[in-house]
Amino acid sequence: MDFELSCQLVNRLDYVDSTGSTNTDLVAVATDRPDLSVLVSGHQTAGRGRATGRQWSSPAGSSLAISVLLKPNSATGQALPPTSFGWLPLLAGLAMARAVGQFIPDESVAVKWPNDVLVGELKISGILSELVSDFSGVVIGAGINISQNQDELPVETATSIALEQAKLGSPVTGESTDLSNDKILAAYLGELRALYLRFVEAGGDAVASGLRDEVVARCGSIGRRVRAMMPGDQEVTGNGVGIDETGRILIQPDGARELFAVSAGDIVHLRHNWVMSQSLIESRRLARIRPRAIRLFLPFLALAAASFVVSFYSGRLPEQWMNIALYTVAGAIALFLWLIPVLRYLSAYVDIFTTRVLYRSGLMGQRRVEANFAQVTDVQLGDRRKIQLTIVGGEIVELPPLPKAKKLVAEIQGLVAKL
Repeated sequence: MDFELSCQLVNRLDYVDSTGSTNTDLVAVATDRPDLSVLVSGHQTAGRGRATGRQWSSPAGSSLAISVLLKPNSATGQALPPTSFGWLPLLAGLAMARAVGQFIPDESVAVKWPNDVLVGELKISGILSELVSDFSGVVIGAGINISQNQDELPVETATSIALEQAKLGSPVTGESTDLSNDKILAAYLGELRALYLRFVEAGGDAVASGLRDEVVARCGSIGRRVRAMMPGDQEVTGNGVGIDETGRILIQPDGARELFAVSAGDIVHLRHNWVMSQSLIESRRLARIRPRAIRLFLPFLALAAASFVVSFYSGRLPEQWMNIALYTVAGAIALFLWLIPVLRYLSAYVDIFTTRVLYRSGLMGQRRVEANFAQVTDVQLGDRRKIQLTIVGGEIVELPPLPKAKKLVAEIQGLVAKL
């Protein structure tokens, strides 16, 4: 099979018509293969999932099984530590989601942590990584459903690119309808290569490179209720709130304040969507509070002074141009020292909801600061009576000085405790 586009993106690409598992085959020869070596098959009979014993197969020619060998070395040529390898499967999930988004509406594609690719709630791709025997790298295995019809899919909760395109009824601008294996494979390898090279150039630091933010933005497990099922029959149910610097998903367990970090396990998206329930609650605003009015003292003092000067000197100046200059200066004072500050004051407000706090400011609402109570770890009254909310990761969200600030701190602490 010809893979002209895909071969240009990697150092080596091999294709087999059928195999038990491309991951098993590539791991067996990994020590003799270069970085960015790829093994592809159109028919896999014994693909494996993350759970022990979970196997799957696909009809010949209806999907692709892709295994990519990654041997990350830093810019100085030194191998990155295996501790950084945990990010590679997450980057592969992001790459596959972006690749799928080239063939169906991109906004419908998300990643279920760590790397299952979903269209809505239907799985279109799964990824499994395996460490090579000498710890020099990782084999990232991915399966992508391409042309299966509903009867050919292994479960009702799966889908394929062809099925999703059929739902559209007609081609959508920006998405490709060419489902050639080479084009789909090249889309995935191109995205994976770009993310991988950025990761390597950053020395394996997903945070400094900005890759963590991109993974979080595409992760559908963040901002909704999830259940984590981990080895040893351990389960945690709560709200997915973030991904830490090592790639672990952070869950706010029900009834607990401390976050729970999951490094390995299956994530189940619960039907009760946390974000959806929040959007319903947000319509019940508890209060709208404006900053302390003391900030208007100086603008009104300036207006009073300008008015006094104009009334005192109006008509008493010997030259007409002097009167014009007087009115011009007084108008400028009224505009810049009174009207604009007053409008800024009126445009600034703090909305307190049962699940979040929102601060808007600026004449056109340019500035927006928001803190979700589920991610708040501490609430304090800071300097100059500014309320400070510490959120997951240590970031501090600061609100302007507000009336009855101490009472507000206590009320916000109570709302945070409920979540």
